[in-house]
Amino acid sequence: MTRGSRRSSATGRFGRLSYLEKVIIFTIALGVVFTAGLLVLESREERFTSLYLVPGSYTNYPAGNTTAFSYGIRSFEKERTSYDLKVSVGGRLVDEQAKTLDPGEAIAGNETIDIGAAGLPAQVSLQLTSPYASYEVHYWLKESPPVAAFSAVPTTGKEPLNVTFTDLSTNDPGSWNWKFGDGSTSTEENPVHTFASGTFTVSLVAGNSGGSDERVMDDLVVVLPLQLPLASFTANVTHGKEPLVVGFTDTSKNYPTSWKWEFGDDSISTVQNPVHSYSPGNYTVNLTVANPDGSDMISRENLITVGERNPPVAAFTADIQYGTEPLTVTFTDRSENGPTTWSWKFGDGGTSHLQDPVHTYATGSFTVSLTVYNADGSDTVTSENFIGVMPRLIV
Repeated sequence: MTRGSRRSSATGRFGRLSYLEKVIIFTIALGVVFTAGLLVLESREERFTSLYLVPGSYTNYPAGNTTAFSYGIRSFEKERTSYDLKVSVGGRLVDEQAKTLDPGEAIAGNETIDIGAAGLPAQVSLQLTSPYASYEVHYWLKESPPVAAFSAVPTTGKEPLNVTFTDLSTNDPGSWNWKFGDGSTSTEENPVHTFASGTFTVSLVAGNSGGSDERVMDDLVVVLPLQLPLASFTANVTHGKEPLVVGFTDTSKNYPTSWKWEFGDDSISTVQNPVHSYSPGNYTVNLTVANPDGSDMISRENLITVGERNPPVAAFTADIQYGTEPLTVTFTDRSENGPTTWSWKFGDGGTSHLQDPVHTYATGSFTVSLTVYNADGSDTVTSENFIGVMPRLIV
């Protein structure tokens, strides 16, 4: 009964406090709790550790198969603390050490680690674990960017020119972008490209996960146009009577070095300027010329026309062959094939160039000859003792 009475009494006393008094008591209580909380927080914030990589001690590109770096650890814990330091590359643990630091102590360390078979890019991580927290710092390893270089063989020649390009870039590029200067490209490592005539600047961009590099070679490939020969010729005569001797002259362009003439009568020649003799007929002449860049042919149909020769055939008659002196004889030309010139010998020393001469003989026996000519030749006919003249009788 007595204890219950006290509780009741106490409750009654608090219940008799004014509203202001209740607010003051609540505020004091809240202040005590807040202060205690700050002390707890302040005590916890003092317990931390600094883990860092030393700037400039590492690079993003491995040296061969290794990478090196320096690090620092500083403890701000309130008591001596043990730490577990782990080093990994690409998620693979490569080193683990135990460290113990006193409050405020700082230590530095150096690491050279083998990156092994880690595929690049890969993350190098340092993880420090204490009983209170875990800390991590890291950097990335990348492939060393390539240094672009290449060669080309050949770099000069006639079109079409096939050029073989060979990549000589260092630091193991994994991609290639070629530009050949004529609008064509390639992503092959060692491409072969065919160039038309012109001068071409060639570039190569070689890349890997570490970056890329470009090599430009100005006016690297010089391709000359083909100088194909152009066949042409002349002939000093193209028609006439047999045997027709024709002189051919090569007038081809672009420096031919070989010639093949086909004269149309199954005869050929390989000299540059041949001379050929034709029998009667019509002939097509072909000339094929060649040089190191190619060949060309020209054909001239029915270029040569050769007619048969038609020399005259000499013949003559006389209106009288025998008689007494003085005997006047009229000769008549009977030659064939159109003679144009006549030469008479009357056998007594007399001559004539008339077609049908008249000649007077004294006494004797005389052999007469006639030689006739035309453009195709000549012919002679001789008549032995053709004219006989007797002396005149005196009565």
